Amino acid sequence: MELAANQYVCPDGYGVERFLDEAARAGFRQVALTRAALAEMTPARLRRAVEARGLSVTTLNSAGYFTWADPERRRAQEVENRALVAAAAELGVEALCVITGGCAEQPDVATARALISDGLAELDAIAAAQGVRLGLEPIHPTDVALKGCVNTIAQARTLIGPLAATGLIVDLFHSWWDPDLIAVAEDPSVHVFQICNVTEDTRRSPTLDNGVLDVGWVVEQVRQAGFTGPIEFEIFAADHGRADIAPILEAAAAWAE
Repeated sequence: MELAANQYVCPDGYGVERFLDEAARAGFRQVALTRAALAEMTPARLRRAVEARGLSVTTLNSAGYFTWADPERRRAQEVENRALVAAAAELGVEALCVITGGCAEQPDVATARALISDGLAELDAIAAAQGVRLGLEPIHPTDVALKGCVNTIAQARTLIGPLAATGLIVDLFHSWWDPDLIAVAEDPSVHVFQICNVTEDTRRSPTLDNGVLDVGWVVEQVRQAGFTGPIEFEIFAADHGRADIAPILEAAAAWAE
């Protein structure tokens, strides 16, 4: 099994080139990048840094956030989303990850979801014009207020149905409970699967073989169902609290062997 390494594993200030070096050293051939990388380098320079290490980019994280109440904040987000589409085009990513935004700043979840539908359609048109694929990520229902109010795989599939450039990113952390988790792997609209394990108190586990999920079984079932795209190892720095990520990347690479 081949995994991509997601940059979210890095604590603040880690440096994208250090991350790229350690991912390549651990045996990864693909990486997922975050907005932190773009804060350090222009997209063109970042592409050269990735290619110099023999790597390619699976996802860029994250655009979207369509539910801000403040008009100025929404306009600023639209500018940022356009910049992320342009960066994704430069980097040649598999998909630009889209996180919808939650419902906390809107009168109700229905209003928030209407904003998401409109905003995603606009972003889809922008992405299609630049040859970029978007990956809408369903978010666990416990994060409906602040992070995302498209929560089930079925909801997400309905939302992307009429769109030209938007598919799905399925994150095991958010969708491990979803009855469509395995079946959706047959759908060619799924661009990327993201994997981690989950602890009993529903945090991400720093290792793939330590938690309540049988991650290997899930990956095997997803592959057997027909998914042939990238699989990312995604864990956040807050979940492991370590200053050095090299051992985490090495353990993930060893798990995949």
